[in-house]
Amino acid sequence: MELLLAMEKWNAEGRPGSRFVFTTPKEFFAQFESDTPRLFDFKQTLRGRDTQIAALNTFLADPASVVGVLAGRGGIGKSKLLHDWALTVKDGTVLYVKEDAEWHPEAAKEIPAGELLIVADDAHRFDFLDKLLLLARSLRQRQRVKVVLGTRPSGVDQIDAMLALRFAAAEVSRFPRLEKMSQQGVRELAVEVLGAGHAQHATPLAAVSSDTPLVTVVGGRLIAKGEISPAVLANEEAFRHEVFKKFSAEYERLLPAGAVNWRTLLNLVAAVSPVSPSVNQFVEPAAEILRIRPDEVRSALNLLEKRGLLLRGGRLIRIVPDLLSDFLLEGACLTGAGESTGFSDLMFQTFQSTYLSNLLRNLGELDWRITQRNPDQGTRLLDDIWLEIGRGFDAGDASVRVQLFKSLTGAALFQPARVLQLIRRAIGNEAAEVRVWSDFALTQEHVPREIPPLLRGISYHFDHIEEAAEILWRLAKSDSRAPHQYPDHSRRVLEEMADYGRYKPVQFNDWMADFAARKSRDPREFEGTFTPLPVMFVPGPPK
Repeated sequence: MELLLAMEKWNAEGRPGSRFVFTTPKEFFAQFESDTPRLFDFKQTLRGRDTQIAALNTFLADPASVVGVLAGRGGIGKSKLLHDWALTVKDGTVLYVKEDAEWHPEAAKEIPAGELLIVADDAHRFDFLDKLLLLARSLRQRQRVKVVLGTRPSGVDQIDAMLALRFAAAEVSRFPRLEKMSQQGVRELAVEVLGAGHAQHATPLAAVSSDTPLVTVVGGRLIAKGEISPAVLANEEAFRHEVFKKFSAEYERLLPAGAVNWRTLLNLVAAVSPVSPSVNQFVEPAAEILRIRPDEVRSALNLLEKRGLLLRGGRLIRIVPDLLSDFLLEGACLTGAGESTGFSDLMFQTFQSTYLSNLLRNLGELDWRITQRNPDQGTRLLDDIWLEIGRGFDAGDASVRVQLFKSLTGAALFQPARVLQLIRRAIGNEAAEVRVWSDFALTQEHVPREIPPLLRGISYHFDHIEEAAEILWRLAKSDSRAPHQYPDHSRRVLEEMADYGRYKPVQFNDWMADFAARKSRDPREFEGTFTPLPVMFVPGPPK
């Protein structure tokens, strides 16, 4: 009886100790809370965010709101704001989504009973974000649950599209984009990190870092340590470059000199992160580029993690803070004049078969950031890569095309137009048959079966929903397989889009109704086993 009661209590608490998706705030920030001095942590006093804290508290108290979206540039202080605000939440349980969460069918059992706040920082990076939203919607039937999604501006469109398909407008709160702090707030932060001995530099430090508190913190600590001359404060661009240069050098200096080129290794991680530091798919190509042994790569990554440059989230690692990773990747890919160094092409050639989605996401964000800084300037880093993908796709047999489509499932969310181009080519140009086993061959018939998961992601973008739905319709008409046996069957994906009607804006409902009506007016569409009726009368959840 005691054992049964203990198991029941453990389940009610959300199975602490065995969570794969969620974790406590203490565990999430554990690596930043140690007594080891760091240039980057969350120990500074939060300043200038009273309005944002009030908005978060209003969201928490609003019975209608379920999901809140907090957007802001890298280094603007999203994580710090959520960190400090979550500490003030006293009613119920606060859980963070793990950075390397492995989604599983029993994720709901990790959720404790009672009131709940789920924080998903950098939510735009989660390939399971839609599953998280579905879980939140389902949990509402048994308990009060709130979800806060932190994201960079580059991920807002993707997240908004997902939310539009899952929640009514009244259930979503979109907080004002996080902007720079007041000059007074930045100056107070500068005084804190500089210390009394260097407080005279607080005003110029605040002036050159006012839009990025992370630069204020790291730059102030480097000035206090004598690593950066206060004279650099006269030039904002030069100061920022020097901050990140010294930031990485500060850690690299603690690393042993020898066979490992630490900067190149960090550049590799920045390009394809998050990565597992032990799997051969990353370690062996990295060893070849660095011209060292695979065991030396593993040891080097372990040392970088111990020194605090790499942050582990379960089995995956990434560079922290993200802004440093951005700096390293931009420096590796582009010259000072904004021309390509060829590093991005090298990364594609090396990791396209294993980390293509990560690579497209990281390079895509880099291109987006540079375009935001200067709308007239585009790095075009992805142009040659997509040309190469297209050439390989056209020349590839059915097996090559199937595998490429499988690897692009995550990329479809943030590169919809590019993926749609490949889908059109796949439909219009037959792939060559390839014998896999003596009694089995991959043919053109297998290629379209990989398209529905891509269109599911593309349909989150309203600009492409019409073409996505039309292609799904044609695939559903021609696919003779039993839909109930295949979760990614084109018919099931199209019906899911129609079923989303209860949780999306009116305009999406109207569009799907018009789509079904157009199909219904054509008698030819009622030929065969798939007709407009399943799209028109998709059974929704009980009211």
